[in-house]
Amino acid sequence: MSHSGLKKRRFFQPRTFKKVKRVNITTNRYNLHEYAEGTLGVGNIEQSVKLPEGENINDWLAMNTIEFQNTAKLLFQLIQERCTSESCPKMTAGPRYEYYWQEGKKSVQTTYVFLFFKSFANEYMNRLLSWVDELTEDPKIFPPMENDPFPKHFKKYVSVIFKRLFRVYAHIFTCHFRDIQDMGTEPHFNSCYKHFLLFVLHFKLLKKSDLEPLKVLNEKLLKNSKTESKKKKKKKKN
Repeated sequence: MSHSGLKKRRFFQPRTFKKVKRVNITTNRYNLHEYAEGTLGVGNIEQSVKLPEGENINDWLAMNTIEFQNTAKLLFQLIQERCTSESCPKMTAGPRYEYYWQEGKKSVQTTYVFLFFKSFANEYMNRLLSWVDELTEDPKIFPPMENDPFPKHFKKYVSVIFKRLFRVYAHIFTCHFRDIQDMGTEPHFNSCYKHFLLFVLHFKLLKKSDLEPLKVLNEKLLKNSKTESKKKKKKKKN
């Protein structure tokens, strides 16, 4: 995909957590966005996560980070009213996993002191998604102009974002699965999470321990994915 010497914006101005982000129609990332949408549109999730030939990996990671961020927001909004301080007084992923919010604050010595504190799940996820907004809107981390360089350790930032976005899925699947079924949205949630899972595994963004709370679901989705791939290969041969 060719580009002129002019600097182009990678994104429209993304706004608060309540709204999803848009990609500038004139940019390479929009073309990547269209490519990903096209492969997903024909049900090829495995193909949609792979880096298109000849493309920059940081652009691909950046575009997909925004897409998965948007998806997490929309899924959270679907169950937000059912996730209350009474129903979910802690941010958990089943009985074995509890997440504490971590925040860094400067002390008088100008070093960072990390504070850990409990919060009910709805508050935690609101904080989490707002925090992701802050990172993706930081031009030093997600440069808005196509010719501006990405930071040296850009993939590490992306990994941390995905690590926290996973917690939204982990809480919803373990604590609101009945709500998902009642709303008739289970297939949609499964499809969104399968896409997320295949992406983080393909680019090695998360460790196995990070995904442990949804281990059983992960194994089931990956097994189904392999079965579907084999069926597609057989159809091509025939």
